[in-house]
Amino acid sequence: MASPIHLETAVKLKGELFEMEKSNADALELSKTELKTELQKMMATNEESCRNFTAAEEKIQQLETVKVVGLVEQISVLTEAVKKAQDRNLEQTKELQVEESKVEELVLEKEDLVKQVHEMETILRLV
Repeated sequence: MASPIHLETAVKLKGELFEMEKSNADALELSKTELKTELQKMMATNEESCRNFTAAEEKIQQLETVKVVGLVEQISVLTEAVKKAQDRNLEQTKELQVEESKVEELVLEKEDLVKQVHEMETILRLV
C-alpha cells in the first residue's frame, strides 16, 4: 500500500499536470482563436480582392466595346490593377495555407499533449 506521502505527492503532481494541460489547452485555444480571427481577416481581404478583380475585369470588358481616345492607356492601368489583385490574391492564398499549417501543427501538438497527460495519469494511477 502506498504511503500517504506518496499518494499526496501523486495527487499534487496530477493536479499540477492537470493545471499545465489546462494552461496549454487555454494557450492553444487562444492561438486557435487568434488564427481564426486572422484567417477571417485574410478571407475578407481575399473576398475584397476577388470583388476588385471582378470589377476590374468588368471594366475591361466595357472598355473593349467602346472606342475612345486613350483606350489603350486605360486598359493598361486596369490590367496593372488586375495583376496587382492577382498577386495579392496569390499572396493571401499562400498566407492562408501557412496559417492552416500552423493550426494543424497546433492541433497535433495539443493531441500529443493530451496523450502525454493521459499517459501520466495512467502512470500516476499505477503508483
